[in-house]
Amino acid sequence: MRYRFTEVFAESGLRGAVRRLSARWLAAAARHLNRRSQRILSRNRLGLASAVLRARLANNAVLKDAGKGRRCFVLASGPSTLDQDLRVLKGESIIAANEMFLRLQKDELAATALIFLDTAYLKPTPGYQKFLRDFAAAAAGMKAVPFLPVEAEAMPAVSGLFLDGAAHYIAYVGQLLDCESDGVQQWLDFTAPLPGLYTSTHAAIALALYMGFAEIHILGLDMDYLANPANPIGHGYGANPYNEYDRISAGAAFRRSVGWSYADLLARSAEELRAFDRLLALAQQRGQRIFNLSPTSIVESFERRTLESLDLGRSDAAR
Repeated sequence: MRYRFTEVFAESGLRGAVRRLSARWLAAAARHLNRRSQRILSRNRLGLASAVLRARLANNAVLKDAGKGRRCFVLASGPSTLDQDLRVLKGESIIAANEMFLRLQKDELAATALIFLDTAYLKPTPGYQKFLRDFAAAAAGMKAVPFLPVEAEAMPAVSGLFLDGAAHYIAYVGQLLDCESDGVQQWLDFTAPLPGLYTSTHAAIALALYMGFAEIHILGLDMDYLANPANPIGHGYGANPYNEYDRISAGAAFRRSVGWSYADLLARSAEELRAFDRLLALAQQRGQRIFNLSPTSIVESFERRTLESLDLGRSDAAR
């Protein structure tokens, strides 16, 4: 510490040295307090939840280890799946994120679970109201478990779309990256508020881990909009019938929807990539494996495979 102060003093003088080192000390103190707050939250997650919320989250217990020893496929909405024949997934366990239920309907496939977490879908616009109706109808038609952000539970216009007890909810407290890496496994409990998982794809992977699937194969995990912000965002289900964001550039879509600049988008995406790393570490702790089957993906966290390399069509008993 004495050497570092001498070095900074030589560069910036006394005031500059004090200012710079004070800023670093305050930043370190803030990180320490944040870690302590996350540990406190982890011990009191259910205490922070209302009785109604605790009851709702308790319903998720039926899914714990429901897929133990089997494999599943997580469908993210990236456009690379447009070049993949998803019909080979017939009979497989599938967790589909956001609007990917549209692709499943097109390919006459069923899902184990459908999930969306962005509260923007809860806005009372005609497009998003149609999305909610279609999402609920798809879940019922496929006999899939529908997962919604917990904010929807208090909205009768939304929760009323699902048969009593059919909807499952996810609640968040804190952020995944704020959890200490050696304590992440204690957070994988869908019967309590989870750490913030950034996107529906992160949540779908976490759900697959909670359900005990031995192998988790991800499709459509592209994030290609980062390299081409001037182009529209592509989707694995085709044109989005619920909003206009795929008819403008990716940069404009993020500015209009969440107010992010391109720099903001890059910073947020860096956090999302680190969160994938954290989910991989969690899978390894639990003896589960995650594979990336998205050929154009920028995500390097997971081992690469191709859809064609899998022995699809075999029964679970033969795997």
